[in-house]
Amino acid sequence: MVENALYETDWTPRLRRAVATALRAISRFGRDGLDRMLLIFGLFSLGSGIPRNVLAKTGITLEVLESEIAKNEPIANQFRWKGVILDESVKRCFTRAQYAKEAKHTYIGTDHLLLALLDDAGDPAAEFLGRYLDSQRTSRDSPRNKWQLMFISLLNLFRTI
Repeated sequence: MVENALYETDWTPRLRRAVATALRAISRFGRDGLDRMLLIFGLFSLGSGIPRNVLAKTGITLEVLESEIAKNEPIANQFRWKGVILDESVKRCFTRAQYAKEAKHTYIGTDHLLLALLDDAGDPAAEFLGRYLDSQRTSRDSPRNKWQLMFISLLNLFRTI
């Protein structure tokens, strides 16, 4: 449940800052609530770190993000948590970021959030990231399903940072 995932003690300070930035961006962009594109915006707005560097290396800029956020649809599947409207996909994303615990990591960080953002076929934010990550795929990547290719692309980018 998102109630167990949001602002857990095992979140890194950088992850907390990224989510706080995403929450502040709700009013800036006139959104109904927190969606995954705003989480990407929060990660990018940190200015440094692996997720920021990966996003920037794929060609994503602040202007590209702002444009994509502006054309996103209103939140369809929403619920209220601590006075904030969350997209159902955000709840799934925070839950998926918990995989870090299964991998015996002692924290949940921005890199875990970025991987969780990719892991939702059909979500507009995952599709947005996929368009940029696909452009980074190398010729040695064998054809697989779209999500495996995006993950390979992300791993290739991590190796070059």
